[in-house]
Amino acid sequence: MTNTRWSTSSLSPVIALPTSANSRAFCLCDYATGPCSYFEMAFVDFSTVTAQTDEYINDYRKFLLSPLDASSAWSFTLIASNGTEYNIYDSVNPVNPIYGEIYQQGFNVSQPLQVGINIQWYKVANAIGYGDYTVKLSQTDFGNTVENTTHSFRVVPYDVKRANGTVKIEVDNVGVTMNGTNWTGLIQNSLPVFTNMIRVKGRMNLLDPEIEIESIEDGNRKEIPIQTKLTDVFSISIERLPYLLGQALIHEDISMNWIVTDYNVFNEDLRNEEMIIQTSAVTITPDYARKSYELTGKRNISKLNRKFV
Repeated sequence: MTNTRWSTSSLSPVIALPTSANSRAFCLCDYATGPCSYFEMAFVDFSTVTAQTDEYINDYRKFLLSPLDASSAWSFTLIASNGTEYNIYDSVNPVNPIYGEIYQQGFNVSQPLQVGINIQWYKVANAIGYGDYTVKLSQTDFGNTVENTTHSFRVVPYDVKRANGTVKIEVDNVGVTMNGTNWTGLIQNSLPVFTNMIRVKGRMNLLDPEIEIESIEDGNRKEIPIQTKLTDVFSISIERLPYLLGQALIHEDISMNWIVTDYNVFNEDLRNEEMIIQTSAVTITPDYARKSYELTGKRNISKLNRKFV
């Protein structure tokens, strides 16, 4: 027996809308005790001028807006945990570098309407105090206003023990990501001008290296090594990221090279080092049960062997 199915279609002036169904958004916080209270640690030390310029102990965060028209209104606002708002930078008061560095319109020649800020958290702590802060980004184009508020940043004094168990990931924002952010023009003289960072709970693990030896054979069929290529292989374990942060880190920032600094006190091999990861060689293994990511990257080191006499 052969089952036969017929399908017919005809033009109709009536459009049947799909029936809506109730659905529940997934959130990692559903599996946490109490309310969702994710925060990103932001370490600072403004005790001396030298300390203020040390990016190892002073965190920052950059934000970018792309107005659609010269008449567009925009603003960057810092919000303290008690609800107090502090204006960082807006289209009415275009210069207010109290809390960091300002990227005024025109800094990006390719996109002259773009504006940005670099919040230097030690300046926030010095001017307002330690505590939890969020950043509100607002943009109004042709009468339509869009506002976004970030997760919390917990600004605290830098301490080796407090920083233990975290890694800092810095990314050079260049190019364009599909359905993502347009960073065209944010590179000058072959150098990126909008390097950003995120601090997450995690660690780096140095794995077994990959070794390739190139050699030649002389007339006596003796093998002579001429170059050794050593590839450091290491993984980054990132724990418990909210969905939006994880998606941005994996789907947007993964397209660029990362500079990772490990702050684990028991990791002497990698601690205090900036490891450049070529993310094109990164593999991602999500662990949904533990709500974490395992990224394995590679760093290539090539050297010439000494000549054999």
